[in-house]
Amino acid sequence: MLLELTYCKPGTLIFSMNTVKHNLPPLDYGKVREAEFIVSTLHHKRRQRILDLLETFGAMTAEHLSDEINLDLSTTDNHINMLRRIGVLIVERRERAEYFFLNETRLEQITNAVRNFIR
Repeated sequence: MLLELTYCKPGTLIFSMNTVKHNLPPLDYGKVREAEFIVSTLHHKRRQRILDLLETFGAMTAEHLSDEINLDLSTTDNHINMLRRIGVLIVERRERAEYFFLNETRLEQITNAVRNFIR
């Protein structure tokens, strides 16, 4: 069902409901929320800086990332966890430290999905 606006004369609009049904697939609002979460997670300057650092240096610890972006470790961990939650970071345990690096496959999937959406 579509809402149509019809302009009649200056200052007058007529609203009418068009009951023509379109054969569109139903919108999956859960997927919309998931996409919004992914995009909003990536649309953050500090998280973008983390991704840039990992792209430049490869694997880094949270402590190294924290020093590079000039944030306390707790806040940096929060940003890392957001990026892990959307699957763009992979963690690897080496001795006593956790190293983070980019999940390039996932980043490519997200990039392609955004490109397809904005065409």
